[in-house]
Amino acid sequence: MNFRFLFPLALIGAAGPAVAQEADSVADRMSMAVSTTVERNLTDLLEPRMILRVLLVAQQRVIADLCDGYELDPERFSAVMNNTLGELTGLVEEGQNNLVVDIVMVNLGIAMGGQRAVAAYDEAAYCANAQALRDELAGDTEGVISIWKPAP
Repeated sequence: MNFRFLFPLALIGAAGPAVAQEADSVADRMSMAVSTTVERNLTDLLEPRMILRVLLVAQQRVIADLCDGYELDPERFSAVMNNTLGELTGLVEEGQNNLVVDIVMVNLGIAMGGQRAVAAYDEAAYCANAQALRDELAGDTEGVISIWKPAP
């Protein structure tokens, strides 16, 4: 099974949604469908790189929940999400509900649900392929996207 952990990269590219791209497996099609939904929901609120960040955070959260050897770093998670939501938090006055932030967080949940569905399809393969994402994010020493504690 070929899980494309960075599949959202293609989705957020300058060419627009990757709906026309082919998916090789059921898991790839599931991932693409969820990524497309999240992109559509957030495109008027966040820059493409921030949408990608939401999608990658969702993948990392699910991997940390399901796979041995991956652990969420709550401080990094907070920093990444605060950075992602930074421009949106100033859209309302203090003490008011910030619906745009709520929309982003709901879509983080949608993306996490999609990743859990992909993982449920073949959890062993999902976890076996998680190393590919860890390798891709290894250069993120400043916590811009990576929300995991360092590998043991």
